[in-house]
Amino acid sequence: MANASQVRTPAVLVRYSDDGGASWSAARALPIGVQGATRTRIKTLRLGVSGAQGRTYEISCSAAVMRAVLELAVDIEKLPA
Repeated sequence: MANASQVRTPAVLVRYSDDGGASWSAARALPIGVQGATRTRIKTLRLGVSGAQGRTYEISCSAAVMRAVLELAVDIEKLPA
């Protein structure tokens, strides 16, 4: 059995595209806790400004673990013209 220092923490990976998926930003890794950790909340801020075409987000996981998105909130502000 691995000790605590050898356990890798899985992460949710968030990246975005401003051109319909032709290219993607670098993934932002958000740790979700070690095995047995449940009800972990993750939060990320300052994802930038999108262009007129909009922005597509991709959310994936770095490990084959059970996961679910129970709620997703987005705060969007329109910039002055």
